[in-house]
Amino acid sequence: MKNKYYIYRNSTLEHIFKGEDCVFSSYGGVEKCDESDREIVVLYLLPYSYFENNIVAFAKEFLEKTTYIANSYPDKTIHTFSLFNYFYKPLVASNAAVEKIIQTTNEELLKLPNVQLIDISSFFANRAEFFDEKYYYLYNTIVGPKIAGAFREWAINQITNNPTTARKKCLILDLDNTLWGGILGEDGVAGLKISGSYPGNAYHDFQTLIKEVAETGIILCTCSKNNESDVAECFKTRDDMVLKYDDFVIHSINWNSKVDGIKNIVKQLNIGLDSVVFIDDNPRERELVKTSLPEVIVPDFPQEPYELTSHFSPIFLKHFGCKQITDEDKNKKTQYEHMLKSNSLRQSFADENDFIRELKINLAIVKMNETNIARFSQLINKSNQFNLTTKRYSEDDLKKLERDGCRIYGLKISDKFGDLGISGIAIARINEDSADIDTLLMSCRALGRKIENEFLKAVLNDLQKNGVKHINSSYIPTKKNALVKDFYKQFGFKLTGNNCYSYEITEPIAMDDKYHMEEE
Repeated sequence: MKNKYYIYRNSTLEHIFKGEDCVFSSYGGVEKCDESDREIVVLYLLPYSYFENNIVAFAKEFLEKTTYIANSYPDKTIHTFSLFNYFYKPLVASNAAVEKIIQTTNEELLKLPNVQLIDISSFFANRAEFFDEKYYYLYNTIVGPKIAGAFREWAINQITNNPTTARKKCLILDLDNTLWGGILGEDGVAGLKISGSYPGNAYHDFQTLIKEVAETGIILCTCSKNNESDVAECFKTRDDMVLKYDDFVIHSINWNSKVDGIKNIVKQLNIGLDSVVFIDDNPRERELVKTSLPEVIVPDFPQEPYELTSHFSPIFLKHFGCKQITDEDKNKKTQYEHMLKSNSLRQSFADENDFIRELKINLAIVKMNETNIARFSQLINKSNQFNLTTKRYSEDDLKKLERDGCRIYGLKISDKFGDLGISGIAIARINEDSADIDTLLMSCRALGRKIENEFLKAVLNDLQKNGVKHINSSYIPTKKNALVKDFYKQFGFKLTGNNCYSYEITEPIAMDDKYHMEEE
């Protein structure tokens, strides 16, 4: 189902958003949208003017109107495109008034609490032919028809590029002629093109781009037909390599099928195939993965190395972009490494209880606040496997739920290998002495240690402490959450209807002493 947009504008945009479900304001209008389910977008484009006073006046008016619009929707995110100077060139070179007012305006917009500022310069900066005077004077069009389609795709991606859109989790990369120029087994370590003159400089920049992607919390893995010892030596001895061997969580380096390699990586990480982007220069390998694993995103590969960064930048933005980086994102690589160590440790224990005790698991119930709400929303909108209802909530939605009296719980997890951060969420809607469990979910990294049972116990105990006696809950089946089909039933909830359950709280539920539970 398409998203629905209400767009505040100062120029003709209908040709850009052709095919989208959009309602447009009048030119420069601030009339309020009467449809609550539409995303609110402010797309004011700097007018075609070579007159400084016109642009300065426009920038001030734009800030005033956007502030008014943002205040009109306190519970919604206002997707606002920044100002960018693509026309004005001062007669006096030292006159920086226009650039200053644009910068000030964008900085003031960032201060509005419910505004998501979208940097429009990332689209226009290198596009010289976006404007057509004929269409401007005839139809009040800033973005000409030649690039309307490209702008629509970019703009929609920017608008939807927030925590309500589940981004991919893992980038799996081939090596030869993908991360570097040349074939390791034929050219040797010294013969690979990684830096210096072309094409090495192109691969160097491509690795830099991938490094930036990883720093936003995306897991890197390799899947290459090579000798693993040769690859390890290459990373160790080539000082000009931007990416290091340890930047990758899993190396699948052997002579087996790439399909099998991707399956093995996904299994170890406990993620879905639809969480993966796979990059390989070989068209036959790409086609095999596309055919065998249709859930995996397999982008085309550019013909020339100099196209690498420009080709993959929008692809990475589409699949890995996010509104902001949380602490959990920054620690994602470490968290997955801890999970893999934990899984490895498990193999040495015959008794699961002994294994759990050895992990020394610490659990803490945390309250939602301004510093962690982004993580709450992020986890709610990307968790699929252990998610009883798979309802999705933005930060604005969560704030409204809290104002409406819902109790919102986060579960923070750590063990002997490190901190997994907030890895569980529960939301309970309270109605006098009863409560409905609206949301109950766990991150896939936390599964397999029965932590979910202790989380539910803690939630039920807190509800009882606050006067709740009757619990209603439900399981909404999806293609991905069959894992939790019988979770409530196994926990002692009574089936009252089609995937609906009830539970009576008579006394506090004892917590398992294998876990240390505390409340922050």
